[in-house]
Amino acid sequence: MSHRVDRGCSVISAAPIVLGLLPAVFAAYCVYKNQILAAICAGVELFAIVLGVPRFRMRENQWMFLFGTLYCLPFNIRIVLMIIEEEVLDYEGAILQTLIYIVLFSVLFSVESVVFGIIVRLIRPRQYRLLPREESEESNE
Repeated sequence: MSHRVDRGCSVISAAPIVLGLLPAVFAAYCVYKNQILAAICAGVELFAIVLGVPRFRMRENQWMFLFGTLYCLPFNIRIVLMIIEEEVLDYEGAILQTLIYIVLFSVLFSVESVVFGIIVRLIRPRQYRLLPREESEESNE
């Protein structure tokens, strides 16, 4: 019985993914140790990795969204915890406060994702489409 290997499927090797996760781990450590400047340098490293690794070519926006989410997570948690400690948003009721912090966390995440996406598109405008083009209604008739 012969075993047939399908060479057509694309398997993502682990090395580029681990390389992309390193800035996120380094940023988490830097935020924990209050070394914000070093954490920002990790963000520059993240851009260099996503834009420089051949495996991510033509899909830089998708990879930056993934790695950028993991990179910004410690910053967002830190910002929300600082707001909680300073009691900037002081509302009565634990449920209302929790919902406000969740909304704040979501807004921070959204703004960071848009900014990262804009920067990557400015640097590398030619990328694969994320969604297929819709056919016009005239061609369906």
